[in-house]
Amino acid sequence: MGEAVNESDAYPKLPAEGGCKPFVARVAAKPEYRLTADVPPSLRLACGELTRVLPTKRCVGLAD
Repeated sequence: MGEAVNESDAYPKLPAEGGCKPFVARVAAKPEYRLTADVPPSLRLACGELTRVLPTKRCVGLAD
């Protein structure tokens, strides 16, 4: 899909403010998010918040 990310590198902002919209739309369209062993801890925490705010979404994987 793309490059792997990590918790220690700094990532620049996108050049255009709306540049992330297509990616956000893809994430928002998913009803379920699969967590694998290599997901960053921040993503695992974000999944908990996502399901709190959007109860129709679900995170599955190692945390189950």
